[in-house]
Amino acid sequence: MLTAMGIDNMHHTTVAKIEAGDREIKLDEAVAMADLYGMSLDAILGGKRDLDYLLEALSDTVFLARTELDRTAKSLRDRMEDIPSDYDRHDALAALVREVVSHLDAAGKALDELVEHSFEHIQRRAREQVWEERAAKQLENQGKE
Repeated sequence: MLTAMGIDNMHHTTVAKIEAGDREIKLDEAVAMADLYGMSLDAILGGKRDLDYLLEALSDTVFLARTELDRTAKSLRDRMEDIPSDYDRHDALAALVREVVSHLDAAGKALDELVEHSFEHIQRRAREQVWEERAAKQLENQGKE
């Protein structure tokens, strides 16, 4: 199947060597395997990310989602303004738009809470690293004396 995906010289023995750690995997092979198995490239490569990285990725995802929520809410309000007020169902439609925008705002606030939690961890971890570095320097200085 990998050969059909354009990966040359991918025999079962090659796959076995990669799985055993006897042969490094090439980037195009890893990408093809990730596609084939429906896995992330990180999972294929066996990467383990630390909590700081994962929280940063979560924050990035939240930022993108928050931006999209805000854009959607604005677009709904703008489109509602384009609906003529003499439309016989204008008031009912406007109420629905307000309700949806309210839900979007609530979702945005929940996303903001996720980010705040992540930042608290990242700030705490940064303080810990500063303390660790100071302690290491003190030990180093004591060793020189």
